[in-house]
Amino acid sequence: MIRLFLFFGTFLLCFGCWAQDSTVINIPKVEAQLAGMSYAGKVDLLIQEHQARVHTEPALSEEIMRLVIALAEGQNDSLGWANAKYLLGRAFREHGKSSEALRCFKQSLLVYEQLNKPRRMSDCLNELGIATKNLGEFKQSLTYYFQALALAKENDYINGRVRALSNIGVVLMHQGDYEQAIDYLNQSLALEQDEGKKSSIYNNLGIIYNELGDKEEALAQYEKSIKAAKLGGDPYAQITPMNNIAVLLLEQQELDKAYSYFSILIDINEQSGDKKGLIGVY
Repeated sequence: MIRLFLFFGTFLLCFGCWAQDSTVINIPKVEAQLAGMSYAGKVDLLIQEHQARVHTEPALSEEIMRLVIALAEGQNDSLGWANAKYLLGRAFREHGKSSEALRCFKQSLLVYEQLNKPRRMSDCLNELGIATKNLGEFKQSLTYYFQALALAKENDYINGRVRALSNIGVVLMHQGDYEQAIDYLNQSLALEQDEGKKSSIYNNLGIIYNELGDKEEALAQYEKSIKAAKLGGDPYAQITPMNNIAVLLLEQQELDKAYSYFSILIDINEQSGDKKGLIGVY
């Protein structure tokens, strides 16, 4: 186990140097460093490293996923290739590269359709909806979401339904249709079985109630969001509702309380190495 840890650490150090120098990754060289491991083992380790860096080292996380795509191509693994493209698309989307994300999701969706993977298709359509929403294309976004919802219903895919219903609610919220948005978000909330995953739904409900002028209910929803994020062990999910509470308190001139929330946010962002988050808090 110790040898594996040291070996893989050396590999990532080289990988990091390549990424910083913006050079083309030498896949045969990396393959040599991973020699002796199975294809599945390489992919699992690389995906773990990608996920560990997706928030703090975006460029490196993207390069790692490109390597997984190359490995899948070398093995003629269509499903593995589609999964890697999907994860790269999610990274692009999270890093604000919506157009690049769209290309990846469309490529993945095509392969999932060919392989008859309806649940993965539903996931992909949900992501296509998010990317198009981020580009301001709300009508197209809703089309993707309703397609994702239909597939999830047909295939008894609860997680797909939860995501689609929640995503539809978010678009309706952006369009100012608050009553329908609340209805879709509550439908999503009722289906979600994992308490930790309810955080974003509660947060969006808080935003809506804040827009409707019900500050007390907005605060209650934000607090539920933080509690859910803690239950899920996800510090990143706590950031948005905490920030929303701090801003709400700031608007109400409760400065000491607002400052205490901002201080907590600084600690979370410093621990996670999220410089973009720190900028917003400061």
